[in-house]
Amino acid sequence: MRYFCVVFFVVFLISGHAQEMLMADIIIKNVNIVDVELGGVIPNKYLAIEEGKIKLIYDHDLPTSDSVFVIDGSGKYLIPGLWDMHAHYHSNYKYTTNLLIANGIMGLREMWGKMDTINYIREQSKLGHILAPDIYSSGNIINGERGWMKFKVVNNEEEAVNEIRRQANEGVDFIKIYNRFTKDKYIAISDICAELNIPFAGHMPNTINYWEAIEANQQSIEHQMRFLVSCSSNPDEYEKIIKEGDREAEALNFLVEHFDRKLFDSLAISLAKSNTWLCPTNIYWKNFYNRDNPEFINNLRLEYMPKNIQLFWGTPKETLEAKKEEFEAGRNNIEFNISLMKDLADAGVKIIAGTDYPNPYCYPGFSLHDELQLMVEGGMTSAQAIKTATYNPAVFMGKKSELGKVDEGYLASLVLLDENPLDDIRNTTKIRAVFIRGIYLDRSQLDEMLLYSKLFAQNSFKNKN
Repeated sequence: MRYFCVVFFVVFLISGHAQEMLMADIIIKNVNIVDVELGGVIPNKYLAIEEGKIKLIYDHDLPTSDSVFVIDGSGKYLIPGLWDMHAHYHSNYKYTTNLLIANGIMGLREMWGKMDTINYIREQSKLGHILAPDIYSSGNIINGERGWMKFKVVNNEEEAVNEIRRQANEGVDFIKIYNRFTKDKYIAISDICAELNIPFAGHMPNTINYWEAIEANQQSIEHQMRFLVSCSSNPDEYEKIIKEGDREAEALNFLVEHFDRKLFDSLAISLAKSNTWLCPTNIYWKNFYNRDNPEFINNLRLEYMPKNIQLFWGTPKETLEAKKEEFEAGRNNIEFNISLMKDLADAGVKIIAGTDYPNPYCYPGFSLHDELQLMVEGGMTSAQAIKTATYNPAVFMGKKSELGKVDEGYLASLVLLDENPLDDIRNTTKIRAVFIRGIYLDRSQLDEMLLYSKLFAQNSFKNKN
């Protein structure tokens, strides 16, 4: 009997030791994990990364082989990789990728995709030939009538069916719609997408209100388009002003002046109960209406933008002067919209963060942090704001079991911060390192990526002159 006990004890020690010998690619020691789902911090944890995923989270040091790369996370904070949920990437990925990754953007929602390019980026990234964010993509934007952009116009239900089927066969993740749809065409798009089990998202057509979009199961509404119209005590008068033209400033002020709090509360409740998300892109609107503001148009981040983008962003002085009244009204309008962020979040409205780069003065990577800061300026907590760029995107895309959290089995796309982002949302910019699908990039490597982007932009000037 004594012999059995001794043998059992030795076997127990050996098996226990075998369990504690941890094999991994990377170990992060003594790091504070930010729980973005619940809004708290889990202090002093050890985290093992293997084959691009989080293998294990544990409480104390364990023996590892000499081949394991160990990072000291003492005093640092670990969050999931950020997602920009309204981006235009495929046409500019060669110069924006570094800016995105260096800013902790590990994924994006492409809002006007070209699937052969998107699939090429995905494949090259998978093979390890390039380093690129994960992409959730639409195909070509679908519109109900001809506009100023090269969208796919569908003139009837048959054309809509054919185009949506074509895009579904291309492998799009969702259908993107634009402004110009009659109500009948909009409902037809909704029905076709439901039949094919593919979500549709995008702009709010001028013929539709939010309750109708909710009923049609529109997955997301971008830019909070026509939100204040749905909360107006006199929407008919607003429509009259808009149709007359050259009264943009009056229309923008009208929506603020005729805001109906009861309608807002009712809409917030309806949105919270629905499957429809909001992607406000407040930074887009703030930049759009500050194109005459030297603080915005002389930003040092312009160093990272190629000449063709800077030229695209520039607005002639005579145009700026002519739009002075509209810009002033626009600034008032967007500040009012931003002030509603707290109430929307507190009501349970589902919100995702996006920037709409590269529209004027929306900087790839940088502007997502600006967007989060505007959410906090609007009264959201830092925890609520961070959630819109981490956990919420994962839920939105149906990937909450693999993305959006720092947890075992989840993708090791992570951002290591010097300070707690729950204390101050601006701390999301204090990036010490990133992990993109398990690939570690420290601060010096991120700085090199930013320098490369700056040199690329400077060379674009030389090449064009």
